[in-house]
Amino acid sequence: MKNIILTILLVLFGTICGINQNNINFAYDAAGNRVSRTITLGATQTVINGGENEKLSFEKSEDFFTEVLAEKEIKIYPNPTRGKLRVDILGYEDLDSNSSIQVFTTGGALLYKSNTPSQTNDINLSNKPAGLYLMVIIIAGEKSTWKIIKQ
Repeated sequence: MKNIILTILLVLFGTICGINQNNINFAYDAAGNRVSRTITLGATQTVINGGENEKLSFEKSEDFFTEVLAEKEIKIYPNPTRGKLRVDILGYEDLDSNSSIQVFTTGGALLYKSNTPSQTNDINLSNKPAGLYLMVIIIAGEKSTWKIIKQ
């Protein structure tokens, strides 16, 4: 009986501790070399209504989606989003004409495209229906695909 109670307590403790842990995923190339790391957390956003000139401000949060590759970093937050999405591109000295950010529906329809991304990019999906979208970021010949959830 003591063993059963101890086992149940250990399982509950492990579950509770697991809820607060970060979800870290790694991607590998065909040779088995690690090429990227993705940390999945949550994020918060605050929308300040100002009529047509609606402003978006983000609360300071340590939670975001990020990909780190060769000391370069892409952060996308908040995801899931209610409409406003921010993409931070850090560590890239030259965002050249070959760089772009595109957002597609799961059916392949292009919803958003920026051929001149900057280090901070705000994307508004407020007028789009809730669902799953795909974001493709191309920088210096490197392509990164992200799943975006619109609530």
